[in-house]
Amino acid sequence: MIKILCPLHAPLALPLARRLQARLNWAGQNASIALLTSPAPGAANHWQIAVGDFPDLHAWQQQSVYQQHFSALDWSAIAAFCEQHFPLPYPIYTYLHPYSDKGEMVLPGEYWLDSPSADSFDLQGAAPEWALVQALLRSKQRVAFAESCTGGLLAERFSAIPGASGCFDCGLVTYSNQQKMALLRVRRETLLQYGAVSPQTAEEMALAMLEHGDMAVAITGIAGSMTERI
Repeated sequence: MIKILCPLHAPLALPLARRLQARLNWAGQNASIALLTSPAPGAANHWQIAVGDFPDLHAWQQQSVYQQHFSALDWSAIAAFCEQHFPLPYPIYTYLHPYSDKGEMVLPGEYWLDSPSADSFDLQGAAPEWALVQALLRSKQRVAFAESCTGGLLAERFSAIPGASGCFDCGLVTYSNQQKMALLRVRRETLLQYGAVSPQTAEEMALAMLEHGDMAVAITGIAGSMTERI
């Protein structure tokens, strides 16, 4: 039995704790998550893995070699630890889709497969944004984001990853149609014909952001029930 300890109020730590739980279960272990305000000693010879910031972590970690701590953003260290102690019986392939009956859902929109498919990624359990940072750093390319309904959440998650400053140039949040037109040069005709939530609008948003990076990502969607007039 492996217990993953996650700070009670830690929005960045919980997704990583869930990812680690899935990674350990994938390796045939029985892992569970406990939300705590501070870590407590575990049972003898039973792994406890703290993810994120807790008080008195150094003293807690010195109590047993079976008590380990990792930063909520350090997937590379977690992957190395898992590979050493809990190697995978077969690879993990990531499939990204809002809803799917493929594989096992790890986090909303993310599914793990035990064999590759035409639209899966060989990330070996890593967070897609972490894997993207590593790929951009290796290729010496930079990315820019244009967001609407997500309100900057993509840029927040991406910029929190160590090393992201080496590949992330710029992010814009254009929530209203007026700002999509003013800052991203989305055409009024596109908004009138296809609407703000459309592939056509997202494409024009991304094209404008290519001025700020080698590649661009644009997000537009529905986050409420109000209809905006152009």
